[in-house]
Amino acid sequence: MIDAMARISAAIGEAITGIAARGIRLAYGISVPTRRRSNLEEERDHAIDRVRENVKDLQHWMSEVRRIDAEEERSNEALLDKLFSGGSNGQQA
Repeated sequence: MIDAMARISAAIGEAITGIAARGIRLAYGISVPTRRRSNLEEERDHAIDRVRENVKDLQHWMSEVRRIDAEEERSNEALLDKLFSGGSNGQQA
């Protein structure tokens, strides 16, 4: 309900801004940008949200890379231990 009211208020505000800009243009010949600061703030907020999502995504995948690297290191160490200790049957290399 509040979200719908906010959208209605924003639409009314944008309409008033557009009407005022046209009135100023007609009366004084001055072109006033109709793009409102709130639109720029919304775009900025959206961009920040996207950056946050991507940072979380990056953190997840970097932890996966670290996990895989650690698993690979453990696997390599186990293989070397097996090779130099004669494997599981107790034979020396």
